[in-house]
Amino acid sequence: MKRTIRKMLAVTVAVGTMAVILIGYAEDNIAEAAAKQESMALEKVEGASVKEKTEKGYELLKKGSYTEAKDMFEQVLAEEPQNAEVLSMLGWTYAWLKNEELAIENCDKALALAPQSAVVYKNCGNMYYVLRHKEKAIEEYTKAIELDPKSIKAYRNRGDAYRVLKENEKAFADFAKAIELDPKYKLAYYSRAALYWDLGNYAKAVEDDTRAIELDPKFPNAYCDRGNAYRKLKENEKALADYTKAIELDSGYTKAYQSRAMLYLKLERYEEALADFTKAIEIDPTYTKAYARRALVYRDLGNYTQALSDASKAIELGDISEYDTRGMIYLDLKEYALAVSDLTKALEQKPDDELLHYTRGATYKELKEYASAVEDLTKVIELNAQNKTAYGNRGDVYLLMKEYSKAVEDYTKVIEFFPKNEKAYCVRGFAYGALGEVAKSIDDYTKAIELKPDYEEVYLRRALTYAALGDREKAKADLEIFQKLASKRGEKIEDLQISEIKIYAPKQNS
Repeated sequence: MKRTIRKMLAVTVAVGTMAVILIGYAEDNIAEAAAKQESMALEKVEGASVKEKTEKGYELLKKGSYTEAKDMFEQVLAEEPQNAEVLSMLGWTYAWLKNEELAIENCDKALALAPQSAVVYKNCGNMYYVLRHKEKAIEEYTKAIELDPKSIKAYRNRGDAYRVLKENEKAFADFAKAIELDPKYKLAYYSRAALYWDLGNYAKAVEDDTRAIELDPKFPNAYCDRGNAYRKLKENEKALADYTKAIELDSGYTKAYQSRAMLYLKLERYEEALADFTKAIEIDPTYTKAYARRALVYRDLGNYTQALSDASKAIELGDISEYDTRGMIYLDLKEYALAVSDLTKALEQKPDDELLHYTRGATYKELKEYASAVEDLTKVIELNAQNKTAYGNRGDVYLLMKEYSKAVEDYTKVIEFFPKNEKAYCVRGFAYGALGEVAKSIDDYTKAIELKPDYEEVYLRRALTYAALGDREKAKADLEIFQKLASKRGEKIEDLQISEIKIYAPKQNS
């Protein structure tokens, strides 16, 4: 089960990363917001004022009901086509609907109509933030602040943009300013907690999330993120309590189910982890990460059919980052060609991923495509010269290729890392023997036996080497020890004659 946890830490990404869900202006992540959409039949209400419709549209936007919000804003604009604030919110809504052209077009119209409106600039900043144009978002937020130096939302939102760009000091300054202007502004504490998370200061993240919860005890996002911080602090019971509270407050909160599932997995409570991943998928059938992580649980439980199904579903939904997950499942099933295909696609997205190169190299070895295996393992060493296992595995491949000098170099490197690794001495001894360096071969076998006196295979190898040197007494002595060790395992081995084993002996230099 440990490999799942290692995989999740190395590859995906991911649920531990504190992605700020910017409730103040609907910056919940798109998949999660879509999952929360309410099925609302919005009909044009006779007699409703423009203000009421605008407020309703904004409410829908915050809930993630983007299509309905768009329809409501368009109703307002049918009555007031020059309403700049509504135009800016419509642009922001189009950003969530992934229509960049209409998003920018509507915000440009709004700014042309109201070039002195801080609210319009703030909304247009939100639009650019959603479109992932963070630098442009900062420009708009800055203009909003110039027009209204007390715009706490603009400060907080600009701080979020700075955070994404890793301009941490500026982000801290903006969050602090928002809190100074309004000490009860929960979202500023919430965003600052996320920044502390990024910096690994989980205790401070807990403090700020706790303050946000004190200001709003029904704030599920803060409970979930505080749970993540508790998990990092290894306060698992507190983390579980926070995830559960977040779910109580919002039964459709997929991130909370996912976070709790990850902790259940860490605690080896697999059935509960599966239940939470499954619930997240029921809420949002397009939630790719839930499929991908559930695939890993099924993989470790040995349910490869379901694991493949989930990994394939994640890929089908567009999460190409999950080719590595499926590739590893294929590797477990010894479907090596399919594994290589998926791992290659994963490397197209992450060409410098050390683990992916290592895994594909091991897979090429199984396919006996040794040159490709060496290429991948060499890339691993280029990426991380301290990757000890890569040297050993590349040495093994060189042995299979009969590139004995290169094998010796790699095994020597392994011995530098692990001076008491008896296996490294054993295989280097074999490589030396193949090169005709018999004395060095015997020295390595002897060292391996010194480190592991019951190392059965090495006695046989050293016996063969002594036989090649014509030292029948030492060869016989090693064979006897080999036979005794083998018999302890219940294996019967007939007497071996020196003349019969010479053909297996290493060659000697003339």
